[in-house]
Amino acid sequence: MAGVQNNTWIRQCSSRTVFIFVHGILSNSDACWRNARTTTYWPQLITQDRTFEDPAVFVSGYAAGPGAGLYDVRAASDDVLAALRSPGSGEAPLTKDRLLFVCHSQGGIVVRQMLCAHFEEFRDKRVGVVLCGSPSWGSFFGSLLAPLALLIRFRQGAALSWGGSTLRNLDRDFLDLLDKKRIPDLSGICLAETRGRLLGIPIPKMVAEPSATRYFRWHPIPGTTHGSLVKPDSASHLSHVRLRDFARTSAFLT
Repeated sequence: MAGVQNNTWIRQCSSRTVFIFVHGILSNSDACWRNARTTTYWPQLITQDRTFEDPAVFVSGYAAGPGAGLYDVRAASDDVLAALRSPGSGEAPLTKDRLLFVCHSQGGIVVRQMLCAHFEEFRDKRVGVVLCGSPSWGSFFGSLLAPLALLIRFRQGAALSWGGSTLRNLDRDFLDLLDKKRIPDLSGICLAETRGRLLGIPIPKMVAEPSATRYFRWHPIPGTTHGSLVKPDSASHLSHVRLRDFARTSAFLT
């Protein structure tokens, strides 16, 4: 399976559960989840792993490159919600009773924004959020590249600076959502990268643990970088195993 487009069904079926993959910044619904070495594609791996009990799988996305310009996280979250309401063909993912979001990096920010702004659409559903290297408070590299992002008017990039107003406000709103149980059946886990590497050179982790582990129980995934965290090469990869265990213990599988 190559060249997967944003907002596409990978497996459409009668299951009450749908896994919804939401990619990060500078990525898309194909490259984000695909292991280049083995060509393994994580959303498809779930459909092949019988221990997941045959859920529906949907990949969702938004404009995430520098060309997006002033298109920001709020606009991205609105577009993801629109796709979940009506993906263009077949059943809408939001008709399912159980929604499990698998979010990489900024994808977690987009999904948290969506849940905060539109919680009434999710309050009667079982909702899971798996945050994979998602920077709740930004990242060092976001701060480093913020001047360039501002120069080229790339609003999504500028918002990822450490402790910026966009993420501070969303952090407050999401903690309030959890505290007041506006979505009563909402649970989640965080998966965290354990090393930084760029072009074979060791660097600081793209998203440090304090930013990646803020809301739920968290699991470090040994040997992973920010990118490889969401590109399992097989069903034995710990990111895949942690996702399956969370889905099972939180009653997304039957």
